[in-house]
Amino acid sequence: MDQQTNAAFAPALLLGHQIFDFLREQIITGQLQEGSRLNELNLQKMFKTSRSPIREAIRRLEVEGLLEVIPRKGAFVRTISVEDLREATEVRACLEAFALRLAGDSLNKETLS
Repeated sequence: MDQQTNAAFAPALLLGHQIFDFLREQIITGQLQEGSRLNELNLQKMFKTSRSPIREAIRRLEVEGLLEVIPRKGAFVRTISVEDLREATEVRACLEAFALRLAGDSLNKETLS
């Protein structure tokens, strides 16, 4: 792929990330309440975009466990329990510890200077 082709795809990818970040923040801060349904058509109008970036953001939010997608019904903000938060915190702590170990293994005098 040439540089011109990559540039053509960048705005759509960036828009999907921006929509994901915006919706994630809305969910985490409680501005989008548990059980709320995300309407793709309203989101398209709000962000002035096609369905693709909206669907990308919804898929990412579902993977993060913030949304539940029910076929033929829509995407809904999940109820997050204390147990869910505890498990997520434990997983994150393990991943961060592993990342630190990997980073520590690659340190040497050249990388520290």
